[in-house]
Amino acid sequence: MARIAAIVVVLGLCMPETLLAWVTFEAGEIDSSTVKPGAYVEVIYGRGERNPVSGEWERLDTARGYIQAIDAETLTIGERFWKKEIELERIQKLIIATSARDEKRKSSLELGAELLSVEFQTGQYASTTLINLGGGLVRTSPSIYMSSFFFNKLAFDLGLGLTAWSYDGGKNTSWVTRSGFTYFPQGAASNSVYVRSVMAALGTDNSSTQFGAGGGLGYRHVFQNRMAMRLETSYMRWFRAKENHISVRLSFGVVLGGKGTFPESE
Repeated sequence: MARIAAIVVVLGLCMPETLLAWVTFEAGEIDSSTVKPGAYVEVIYGRGERNPVSGEWERLDTARGYIQAIDAETLTIGERFWKKEIELERIQKLIIATSARDEKRKSSLELGAELLSVEFQTGQYASTTLINLGGGLVRTSPSIYMSSFFFNKLAFDLGLGLTAWSYDGGKNTSWVTRSGFTYFPQGAASNSVYVRSVMAALGTDNSSTQFGAGGGLGYRHVFQNRMAMRLETSYMRWFRAKENHISVRLSFGVVLGGKGTFPESE
């Protein structure tokens, strides 16, 4: 599986940059004549109370989404199932991303491979600790994965793994598939913690398929707007085997379709 990880790394380094431009508006420049609905934007705005002397806000926050509406007092951004209203006087900076590929943000992909996992298994008869380079041992996480970002904060995940292994002189093959949803509170275009739900199926040559469910908590860091590293701790319960698996995993992926296209905020 190390070969799969190497291919993913090379793809990330060789993939051409998406053609992008950024239009930035500072405080006081934002109104209905300069900003139009439909654009995908990053908004940096003030939270809390404003200092009457310096004019600075208690803290600054960042929001990303499509402009839904703008009037004399508020800017509304959002996507399909969420909206956020921000008072214009609180906005310090607004960045609009313009690209011939803007629409691909709605269905961008992350393709990746597991680099390392440390897994602790407890069952009816014994406990085991496994350390895997590239994944692939029985009942571990899949070696390759795909995350499809249909929404800014929500992705559908699919993982696959296939392993040949030996036991008592015989050769066996096992496969595992995993699917679920991952929620990114700060949005998929940002470095963000995430929460994952998982459903999985496992089969081998000499046994029937069994099923499991679980969840995970992790952190995703995006490099150069096109490569993503994930560090995750997760729990999985395999029902028929009555086993509990707790693991820590490190994965690397390539981001396709323009996700995470904003420059670093100053």
